[in-house]
Amino acid sequence: NLLVDSEARVTLSPDGRARIETDMTDIGTGSYTILAQIAGEALGLPMERIDVILGDTDLPPGAGSGGSFVAASAGSSV
Repeated sequence: NLLVDSEARVTLSPDGRARIETDMTDIGTGSYTILAQIAGEALGLPMERIDVILGDTDLPPGAGSGGSFVAASAGSSV
């Protein structure tokens, strides 16, 4: 994101799955879905092959959660 630093980690496994990780949280705004959609489009994978892991401070730092903020910040990191 151009306004706020935010990070995400994308890991690809040999079985064709992707794992998306960031410390941002989902507060009912669809963070799991939007991050899986962004990764799926970028990687050419169906959403069923993407695992989104959120809300752990050991994960790459995000910039907070609220409204569509996850999509705008962590989404651009993915």
